[in-house]
Amino acid sequence: MSIKIACSQSGCTNPVIGQCTGHKKTCGRYYCHEHSIDTLCSDCANQKIADEKTEAEQKLAKERAEAIYQEYLKLAEKVSKEHIPIPAFRFQANKLLILGGLSFIVGAILFCLTILGVLTLPENIVMGSISELWQKLLAYVMCGSFILAGWPIGVIPLAWLSAQQSWVSQERQKKIVERVTTIEQEKKGFTKFWNAWVKQQNQERTEKNKQILMGVLTVVGVIAAGAVGATLSESDYDRTRRAVRDEMNRQ
Repeated sequence: MSIKIACSQSGCTNPVIGQCTGHKKTCGRYYCHEHSIDTLCSDCANQKIADEKTEAEQKLAKERAEAIYQEYLKLAEKVSKEHIPIPAFRFQANKLLILGGLSFIVGAILFCLTILGVLTLPENIVMGSISELWQKLLAYVMCGSFILAGWPIGVIPLAWLSAQQSWVSQERQKKIVERVTTIEQEKKGFTKFWNAWVKQQNQERTEKNKQILMGVLTVVGVIAAGAVGATLSESDYDRTRRAVRDEMNRQ
């Protein structure tokens, strides 16, 4: 008894020209000239076309994600290195007077304690002569004068430098925030990317850090989740999403 071989396409009566080699799995169905592409039957050929289209779209998405990541990374590095003009620091006069007054009071207290220490020494009270006592008092008065003069002179410049450094740092941070906010208006998600990038500056630059930063862009919707899905694990994605959510809640 002969076995009739026909095209696998329903209702097709065309002569069979080959057997399907399969796409990603064994097939073995027969096909005709009309319902085949190369060595694949119609179904396997359509599946191959769909897979190739999906792979092409994923590749394009990854390339776009990489381009966006590089763009945001360059922007972040540029912002961090930009020269930010900051007005000259001005130490307020009232603060200077208050600080000087407090320093003078502290110096005066130290001076009084010094004199009190001299007067209450047993050797001065019991057996010390008046001339020796006044000589010691004169010496301690001179030391006290240096204390009164030197204490404010030493403290005020240090306080001024500390206040200047703190003020400049705060002003620079304000300017950076303004700059980042301006970029955010054109580049969605840059603020979140910037915050994540800044936190990682003290860490070693690795491919893992890159994927975490790309995950930030994914969470805020700048790039498609599938673009980094192959390299960013689900747990990493979840951690990144939680970190971004926490950052948004703090703000």
